Amino acid sequence: MLQTPVFVFDIDDTLYSRLGLIGEIGEEILGSRLTVSREEFARVFNVKSNENFYLVESGRITPVESNVLRFRLTAEAFGCEVTEEECRRFSETYRYRQAHASLSPVLTQMMEDLSRAPVQLGVLTNGAPEHQRGKFRMLGLERWIPEKRAVVSGEEGCSKPDPALFTVCAQRLDAAPAQLWMIGDSFEHDIAGAQQAGWHSLWFNRCRRSTPEGAAAPDRVVYTEEELAKVCRELAGIEDDVPADKKGN
Repeated sequence: MLQTPVFVFDIDDTLYSRLGLIGEIGEEILGSRLTVSREEFARVFNVKSNENFYLVESGRITPVESNVLRFRLTAEAFGCEVTEEECRRFSETYRYRQAHASLSPVLTQMMEDLSRAPVQLGVLTNGAPEHQRGKFRMLGLERWIPEKRAVVSGEEGCSKPDPALFTVCAQRLDAAPAQLWMIGDSFEHDIAGAQQAGWHSLWFNRCRRSTPEGAAAPDRVVYTEEELAKVCRELAGIEDDVPADKKGN
């Protein structure tokens, strides 16, 4: 008997474009001082985020302090000196826009379709519990995923790509590795971690990166929300040509 597939979603830059917000705000604040694209600014911001993630998860700095630190380090990487006021403005603007982010129509319809299909859904995200669970609720994910099926690294003492966190998630979802699909934007955290844990992997490669040299390729790769929705429907056995109001009947 075939086992029910279980789709486990990352949150940041998977279910909404965090990097899009970062690039937009960085350009607004730095103006003509920023001589690279929004995308490049956001890419380096993400590098600085990964380098300093442990500070937030360990409680050594707050998410607000992390926003200030990451913005300053990213600006400095491009030769831009920033004031405390600019750092504060970045943090406040970023927090506000994050708090008002929402699923796109494409991903909302995808989640609706998956919720009616013979699959189970979960979330696996790195970060501080209050911050990440706030995003879970802000995006309205409880419409399709009970919050008890959301695993947050800050509550478990380990973070992606540690296979131990994937094991915790599998146990929480009562699923075997062969059933599980990790769907995320970070090759290093989401895809590599899933591979080590024996899960399937679907890389939402928004930045169109190459697979790291020497790394095993993910099971599937998509580059846009439309491609993500199409592949998830395919894996769930949903036919795209079925009218939306008939899917799942």
